[in-house]
Order: sequence, then C-alpha cells, then structure tokens
Amino acid sequence: DTSALTGAGGSTITLTAGQSGTLFEVNGTGNNVVNMPALNTGNAGLMYEFLLTTAVGGGTTTTFVLPGSGVSLFHTHIVLTGAAGTGTDTYDVAGDTLTLPNSTVVGARVVLTCLKDDATNSTWKAEVVSSPIATVA
Repeated sequence: DTSALTGAGGSTITLTAGQSGTLFEVNGTGNNVVNMPALNTGNAGLMYEFLLTTAVGGGTTTTFVLPGSGVSLFHTHIVLTGAAGTGTDTYDVAGDTLTLPNSTVVGARVVLTCLKDDATNSTWKAEVVSSPIATVA
C-alpha cells in the first residue's frame, strides 16, 4: 500500500494501526510532521516506511514524533550516504523526535517499527538512510 505526504506547503499526519505496512512518499518542500500512533499495547509490530521523493527544502524539516510522557524512545540506526559509496553509520537510543534536516536528498528512506508499547510509553526501531545525516533528540 502506498500513500503520500504531498502538500507543497507541508503536511501533519497522525498514523493509525490500520496504516501499518504502508509506504509513504514524502514531498519535503514544506515542513512535515509525522505523529506516530497513539499509545496502545497492540502497537508492537506496526511498521511504516517513508521515501523522500522531493528533497527537504532549505529551512524545512520532516520530523517523526513519538507519543508518551518523555520516556518513549527511538532506537535508531542511521546511515549517512556519501560520495563514491562511502558513508557513515551511527546509532542513537535517546530521543522521541527523529528529524530529516533541510537539504535531505531525494531517495532518503526511513523505516519505523514498534518494538514495544505499554500504553504509557513506546520503543521504536528506526532505520534511516539519508544525506545529510538525520538527527534524534
């Protein structure tokens, strides 16, 4: 299943469990905010994929935000793509907001999978391939 965040002015969406397995095509020319599903013990195993089809514009971002009381976390594997096949891997396990910064290139990819959710906080695995490098805070 494919869906789109295509508004040139940006989009704000809140994902649902029913959208699990969806590939979202992302237009990065405006600010985008993707709110992860509301906390629910049934969320474990939910998965969403995002593909940047228009680069993130200067001065804009695309962010992915976890719900919770400050203990929800992304366990993130971030790969920075580089010239001639060189790149950098980094890992981050602190933060509830994942950001594709301005100038992120077309083809950047984010895959988010819920590892656990106790209806108070959640833990999500995030796999990101992008340039410049994504951040988690």
